[in-house]
Amino acid sequence: MAVRHTVTLYMSAAARAEALRAGLPSEGWQTWEIPANRKDLINALLDADVMPDEKGSLRVTPSLRPGADGRQVLADGETVGELDHRPATVDDAVREALALLKFSAAIECQRELEMQRWIAAHGSERLKALVAEKLSFNLVYADERLALDRPGWVPLTQLCGKLTELVG
Repeated sequence: MAVRHTVTLYMSAAARAEALRAGLPSEGWQTWEIPANRKDLINALLDADVMPDEKGSLRVTPSLRPGADGRQVLADGETVGELDHRPATVDDAVREALALLKFSAAIECQRELEMQRWIAAHGSERLKALVAEKLSFNLVYADERLALDRPGWVPLTQLCGKLTELVG
């Protein structure tokens, strides 16, 4: 099987409507294949720390999740990661993907620094020990942060019982 390099981006509803009007693919996720002879694009992705999969293919899909308004957002929960226009060429798609990857990495770095700052200032000895030993600490961090930031907070399941129980 031949090695395929692809870039996949999420299109906003406006971009999907625009593509539909133009007779272009209008799915939410649009994928562009990077020709094997486009070493400039392949090298740009490698320079951005995109690593090949087990078959040697580069597959770029920025990590997004649904935001409060239903649009696809980056890890900060606020920055919209879907495009309001469909890139016309594979060059444009790679450029958009690289911009999203760079911005997403900056958000992750900022989140990591904020987490380290908070742990140093407010974390328990247990949490600090987990971090120092490079052990999994995210759940402990979330519990401690929630306890300090929102004292008295109780999960909805404890307030209302099991959400899956039938009523009546």
